[in-house]
Amino acid sequence: MKNVLILLVVYIFFGFSTKTAPELTLKIVKIQWVGEGKYDIGVELHNDSKQKISFLSMYCSDSGFYSTTNENVTVVPKPCDKNFPTKVTILRNKFRTGTLQLELAKNSKQEHFKVGFRFIEIPETIQLTEFDTTAAKVITVWSNTIQLKTR
Repeated sequence: MKNVLILLVVYIFFGFSTKTAPELTLKIVKIQWVGEGKYDIGVELHNDSKQKISFLSMYCSDSGFYSTTNENVTVVPKPCDKNFPTKVTILRNKFRTGTLQLELAKNSKQEHFKVGFRFIEIPETIQLTEFDTTAAKVITVWSNTIQLKTR
């Protein structure tokens, strides 16, 4: 009887967790050469979960949230005068589009890599002004593998 009671208590504390990690997919939807080893990349961040999600972004340049798996390919920051944190929401089964500029290193001829988005979820009940980014859990969502060549 004592073991049953202990199992019941453990189940109550840990078994009713309804909050799961969001199901996200990062897709590369467009690659366009813009010259001198630079490419504009169209990205879509898909919310495949059954709930809406809110995450940390920046007002006019969220390129700092993106990275690549290849040191020869870098994300070029967008110039911005008034860049401040914002909360972005994606409804369930919807997506958010964006554009990144990537640059190949001078000595690169062809590179294979993935693009990653550092996802920092903001709980629904918390306002952005109250959000503590130092305690936030960061999840990197990776795209499919892509290839860039110099021209």
